[in-house]
Amino acid sequence: MAMECDVLIVGAGCAGSVAALKLSRAGLKVVVVEKEDTIGGHTNTKIDITENKDIQSIVDELELPVLKKCNQSKWFSPNYSFTWDSNVSDLYFKRGSEPGCLEVEVMKNAVKAGAKLLLSTQISKFNFNGENITSAILKGNSTEEVKPKTVIIADGYAGTTAEQAGFEKPKENVTIAGYGITCNNIDMPLDTTWIFLDLSLIHI
Repeated sequence: MAMECDVLIVGAGCAGSVAALKLSRAGLKVVVVEKEDTIGGHTNTKIDITENKDIQSIVDELELPVLKKCNQSKWFSPNYSFTWDSNVSDLYFKRGSEPGCLEVEVMKNAVKAGAKLLLSTQISKFNFNGENITSAILKGNSTEEVKPKTVIIADGYAGTTAEQAGFEKPKENVTIAGYGITCNNIDMPLDTTWIFLDLSLIHI
């Protein structure tokens, strides 16, 4: 017998876990499928920095685990550097599979709120009625069918679920204007955000 739910979420990363928590607390029946066998297992433990612009209400409502709030940034270019004090804060989040990481803590709270989490599970097929998804076949420890009213695809930029459902990925040229800390050999205090305008400078 097919499992019915209000919302099927594909991917238990940052976006999927936040959606699961918000919707579960709203009283909806939520099923989350994650292809990895652990939450946050797709990435090494790291710190993500997000500009706190119009998201403070979400942070407060969902009690997101913020490591630090910071208003100062240090900018590096090939010829000079400068420090900037901003009215907009940067929020630091620990990411990965360890306790205290954003996706781990948020998904734990989503499950407490009633969301059903299926690890090591992928969508093997969508069934349609016209353009509407009527069910999804899940492949994990066992094969089962779920009938959602709504599907949220949150499996990341490298995910294939959207294409599998018949949606084309937009073809865009992306230009990266700044680089966050992406290496372990620079000691960056959590009271200042370091921003590099040239990738080669990260290796100084």
